[in-house]
Amino acid sequence: MTTSKGLEIELFIPGLLGLKGVELPAELPTPAFDRFFSAARGRISQPNSVAASGADNPQQRAGTEALADSFGLDAASAEHWPTAAYCLSVDDPAWDRSGFWLHADPVHLRADRDQLRLFDGGMLAISPEEARELVAELNAHFSADGIRLHATVPERWYLRAPEPVDLRTRSLRSVIGATLAEAMPSGADAKRWNALMNEAQMLMHQSAVNHARAEAGRAAINGLWLSGAGAHAPLKLAPDLRLVISEDPLALGLAHAGDLPTASLETSDLTKQLAGIPAGRVLLVEQHLGDALRRRDLTAWSEALQQLDRKLQPMMDWILNHRDHQAEKLTMRWHDGTGTSWSWTQANSGSVRRWLGSLVRGRAASLSAVRAKVHSAESRQ
Repeated sequence: MTTSKGLEIELFIPGLLGLKGVELPAELPTPAFDRFFSAARGRISQPNSVAASGADNPQQRAGTEALADSFGLDAASAEHWPTAAYCLSVDDPAWDRSGFWLHADPVHLRADRDQLRLFDGGMLAISPEEARELVAELNAHFSADGIRLHATVPERWYLRAPEPVDLRTRSLRSVIGATLAEAMPSGADAKRWNALMNEAQMLMHQSAVNHARAEAGRAAINGLWLSGAGAHAPLKLAPDLRLVISEDPLALGLAHAGDLPTASLETSDLTKQLAGIPAGRVLLVEQHLGDALRRRDLTAWSEALQQLDRKLQPMMDWILNHRDHQAEKLTMRWHDGTGTSWSWTQANSGSVRRWLGSLVRGRAASLSAVRAKVHSAESRQ
């Protein structure tokens, strides 16, 4: 996290340059990103330990810590945030913010030789009717245990526990496609909750919902992934944050808990909002690209990239064309949480060098050129 003297637009977009070990499609037209990268300078910092996937995913962990840092929160505890409560506050705005909650995300569990792999709801195309029927069956089964599930969004479910639980869990993003032997919940209450989730798996396997999906040749919704346990509480966020732009429920939930205004790239008066912020930091969080790559869904990645580029165009035009901004300095910085970053500044000062350290010599012509630089650096490590 940096302290801005002028206005800084921070773009946190994991997956924009791809994921190590995943071959991307042919070059796609991205005029908004090309314009930014052709005017920006960058730093490449890819740690040797970065992995493409796995239960202990250094790249995902780095991204989680970077997100925490961008919000001014403790990065060391980011893996154990009570994320369920903050996401639920976005998915169900009428919720009263009470109780102890966990993500209980619907997943597909698949045996792979002697290992078990997990695939998230983003790959399952769960209908609202399927979600309601499965949750009703689970709630009937677990009513005596005081457990209740809510499917406010078909692919994102939440579980209210009757009392606080001692569970150490991994986020769903960190285990997509991974083997689960080392990723299962731990902690004093893990044995009981792992047993409960085994019961849930058996019940879901027998459900008419999954029989119908099997007949249609669709993957079963046959498990729940628990994570993000905790209660909702107000947050003290970075004092220089002025606005959060995102569709990601966690980013929006953190912003709301810190009384920060939020917007989306499709907000009609977004550039007017930006013009009214003379100093401080605007944070854009976009997670669709990284999620698509973790699923190895290159079609979804390509579609998300081009959609994001189109949505960014008005803001990019405003930033790169602006000459009369009332801020002392106008800066735009992209990063993905791994240490790689690119920055453009309206003020021609040495501050860019101080931020970025060792610079990549010269300017890249496009997003694809930046991607080539980064992957070339990776291959030499």
